[in-house]
Amino acid sequence: MKLFVGIDVSSKDLNVCIMNHEGDTLQSFTATNSPDGAGFIRDRVLHFSDQYGVKEIQIGMESTSVYSSSGHVFS
Repeated sequence: MKLFVGIDVSSKDLNVCIMNHEGDTLQSFTATNSPDGAGFIRDRVLHFSDQYGVKEIQIGMESTSVYSSSGHVFS
């Protein structure tokens, strides 16, 4: 199973949607745009990864100012 994570970035908040491979929303939430917020997102993604036995995670975010970098693939 694949897990898809979409992140909408603003200077204060990160709006996140986590979906399964069928496009069903597993969770939507807002986290602060901070190290604590990033840690919270990581923990939620790992929770669903463990719960559903995910083999692949794809994370997408908008290309916004200093919050993105093109050409990087993380595994």
